[in-house]
Amino acid sequence: MNRRIKNKKNIPRPKRYTIGELVPYWYENYKRNKHSPTTTQVQLVYIKLHIVPQLGSYYLHQLKTIDVQKFINFLSKEGNRSKLKYSSNFGKPLSAWTIKKIRALLLAAMNAAVREGLIEKNPVIDTEAIPVPTIKMGYFTPTQQKEFLDGTQKFRFHIAYQMLFYTGCRRSEILGLSWDHVDFTNAVIHIQQVLVSIDGIPFLKSYPKTKSSVRTIPLHPHLNKILQSHKKKQDQEKKNCLNWNNKNNLVFVNIDGSPHNPTYFLHNFKNAIRKLNLPANLHVHSTRHTFATNLLQLGVAISDIQHLGGWSDTRILLEIYAHSVQNSHRLAIKKLFENNTNKK
Repeated sequence: MNRRIKNKKNIPRPKRYTIGELVPYWYENYKRNKHSPTTTQVQLVYIKLHIVPQLGSYYLHQLKTIDVQKFINFLSKEGNRSKLKYSSNFGKPLSAWTIKKIRALLLAAMNAAVREGLIEKNPVIDTEAIPVPTIKMGYFTPTQQKEFLDGTQKFRFHIAYQMLFYTGCRRSEILGLSWDHVDFTNAVIHIQQVLVSIDGIPFLKSYPKTKSSVRTIPLHPHLNKILQSHKKKQDQEKKNCLNWNNKNNLVFVNIDGSPHNPTYFLHNFKNAIRKLNLPANLHVHSTRHTFATNLLQLGVAISDIQHLGGWSDTRILLEIYAHSVQNSHRLAIKKLFENNTNKK
């Protein structure tokens, strides 16, 4: 018989493990290698800023469902603990979506504790999850889109903004676009990599968000021409810069060739929204919603929009852009009515 098993003193007892010990250990050894760097960064924020400070001192066998429920309620009231330079959300409620993710992470960690025999029952299971409401996505009206593009013509990011509106790409996809993936002859771009921010530093991932995100998007001739002019301007900047640093041959870079910081790009966009007195609910991702909304209004098939935008599921489009579908329905009913009444 194995001496370690026979010697009860060597058998770890549940009360020796706290939540603050278990959750980081579980994530590091069972989940981290399955996640991308950006997902890992988010998960570690959930653990270090929320779970460990609030529940870390509890021993596994002591944690009750009511303790976890109080934790969830706290997050929904004043749980934001991110002290960001451009944000004043510290001490305010976390979003329902973020709370859902934190609960799911804690649930998975405690399920692992049950499987390991450290506790008999997972106390997270019987908690009431914070409901995530159907998201009403902000989008630019045609007038607002024109105002934004006209008002940002002198911005270094102006062409990148146009690409967002007319390709439906994510911010990370546009900032990660390489000249190697731009085909001027066939007027298309190939989305194969993304630029993200990890600990405030730009990081190029050689794979996009999902498999469906890998795609080819056609460019309007006007946009194709603008990109060609942008390439010539960048080539000139390269000649004038002694320490050019565009090792990944990116389309959109700083004046020294270094990649744009995605976080700065976001704040630059938001500042433009504010200066132009456009609605505060508009942000970078609103360009993607605008792209889909405009195509839906033009009668483009949902499946085509899905492939162009790289959405993994058409249900996402139907839920998020329900307002556009409903408008299309109204237009269809109107046409049907007018078509039949005019025949009388």
